[in-house]
Amino acid sequence: MQQTGRRVAKAGDALAAADGDAWSRAVHAIGGSSRNIGALQLAAVCTAAEKLAREANGAGSFVLINRLKTEYEAVKREIHLIRGIQITHQSNREFRPIFHG
Repeated sequence: MQQTGRRVAKAGDALAAADGDAWSRAVHAIGGSSRNIGALQLAAVCTAAEKLAREANGAGSFVLINRLKTEYEAVKREIHLIRGIQITHQSNREFRPIFHG
């Protein structure tokens, strides 16, 4: 997740510098990683951002960078939540989550 955080920062920097190629590469990488872990909302934002980059639509891209950051933070929170859960097997054949804080 740290690498994705750096990519999100690079995407913002690229957009601020009006570097469409760097923006497109960053959102492409984020989108691929997102799809791999099932973060489909984040991946969808990246797909839209890549389309805008191909169209050289800077105004639309500025709207999407905020959405990209919001979706990234949501995924990061979910991953931290999942990492805090340990599943244990009980003798009555039920699985129970144990939360670690």
